[in-house]
Amino acid sequence: MAVTENTMTGAGDGSTNSFSFTFPYLKTTDLKVELVRTTTADSTTTKTILDSTKFTIPTATSVALSSFTDTDTDGNGVLRNTWQAYDTGIIKADGGGYTYSGKVYRSTASDALTATFYPGSAIRSADLNDNYTQNLYVTQEASNLVTDANTDAATALTKATTAETNATAALDNSQDLSADPSSAIAIAQAAQTAATNAENTANSAAADVADAVLFTTVADKAALEALTPSEDAYYQTTDSTGLANGTWTTDGDTYTLSGIPGTYPNTQLDGITTKFNYTHSTKTYAYTTYFANDGDDRYMVGPDGDGTDGYFLQTDGAGTKTWAEVDLSVKADLASPTFTGTPTVPGYAPLASPTFTGTVAAADMTVSGDLDVTTDVTVNSIANNAGGGATWMLYNTGNANFTGTVTASAGVLGVGDALLASDQTWTGAQRGTITALTDAATIAVDFDSSNNFSVTLGDNRTLGQPTNQTVGQSGSIFITQDGTGSRTLAYHADWKWAAATAPTLTTTAAAVDRIDYIVAAANTIHAVATLAVA
Repeated sequence: MAVTENTMTGAGDGSTNSFSFTFPYLKTTDLKVELVRTTTADSTTTKTILDSTKFTIPTATSVALSSFTDTDTDGNGVLRNTWQAYDTGIIKADGGGYTYSGKVYRSTASDALTATFYPGSAIRSADLNDNYTQNLYVTQEASNLVTDANTDAATALTKATTAETNATAALDNSQDLSADPSSAIAIAQAAQTAATNAENTANSAAADVADAVLFTTVADKAALEALTPSEDAYYQTTDSTGLANGTWTTDGDTYTLSGIPGTYPNTQLDGITTKFNYTHSTKTYAYTTYFANDGDDRYMVGPDGDGTDGYFLQTDGAGTKTWAEVDLSVKADLASPTFTGTPTVPGYAPLASPTFTGTVAAADMTVSGDLDVTTDVTVNSIANNAGGGATWMLYNTGNANFTGTVTASAGVLGVGDALLASDQTWTGAQRGTITALTDAATIAVDFDSSNNFSVTLGDNRTLGQPTNQTVGQSGSIFITQDGTGSRTLAYHADWKWAAATAPTLTTTAAAVDRIDYIVAAANTIHAVATLAVA
């Protein structure tokens, strides 16, 4: 059994107030002092646990009692049921039919872990060791409490058996009072005393058992919510997946889970045990603490040592981690690199003034300085944001110098071709497609689809308001009468006519009229009509 307490040797002798101990502890706040007075006549005990103001910790392995005077219920200034400490700091027990003892013991805090880890935070071995040590100490203390309780219970049973034996002997002897009445009385008195002592020991054992908190284990959240407790108790889940503050209903009763803090883990909860204190009067499971079922499984174990500055941690995929070094001697500098092989740039690669002496395959590239290309270039797509000059396959803010042959795929803008931002003289024919409109009660026109349009009227119609109007767009609309003829055409208010008078179309069957237009401003389309052109 692990040592978690030491007897205070010399307690109550009137001269000793410093007591040593041998067990380890995490924090000085976990150290406790208990003083005990035992009645000589009946062996009853009275225990007092001192608060932290009544003792100090002068060294790492000793406690010293401070000066204090407690007063009992009679108000006589002497702590009859425990101790008295004088101004000299010497602890002296009151006399008269009593013996005195005490102990220094450890009671490790179990309401929260010593260290809490957050996603992305560094994990120190000292913090892990503290957490494991805390769990070890709490387990040792609980185990000792259970052992003490079992011992006290066994002692109580022995004394009760003795009392029963003595009582039986007293009864047997009392049946012959004429022979030895005084002996029978003495035996009966002894039996009564033994019974009283047994009762006191049993009460002490019950108190020790009450101090040892034993948790009932359930598998997971579903098992916890399926419980229907009938009294206060303690529970723990070994799989904490899905646990959160909230309520649920089981067999018509509403239960509450509360107290889970914001620092509670949000990953790997299947390897976490969470503990709760259940209060039946409010049907509430109150969170107390949590711990990892397997620390080695939850936290990554790295290689020995701290590595070397600049090294990185690598794994072989089978669980073995080692320190490794990046060989920068074969890597290109980010500033002004020189490529002598065949670099491939699959994405966006901003480079400062590169020189390419090999073949470069680039999906997209931005060059912030001048670009010197000393090899042939095949262009599959071109964009130029510099304006003027040669065009090339790179987004460029400097000068591009091509000393090799530039070959462009069919349909790709090449060297010498026109740019939208420059004045142009067209040496080839230019033309726009005539797009057919759909005949309907209101004829829809989308200026984003074409400049020129045509439509055959199947009844009296209205030329609707064009969508996607852009100032400066111009074109023509060819209007044909169907085989019946005499179809009329009304116009949306965006269409503006000379003298504010819309034209009357030619009504002959199959006749063709043409409306020429230009978008002058938003919702303002200047239009003229040329009638009977066919």
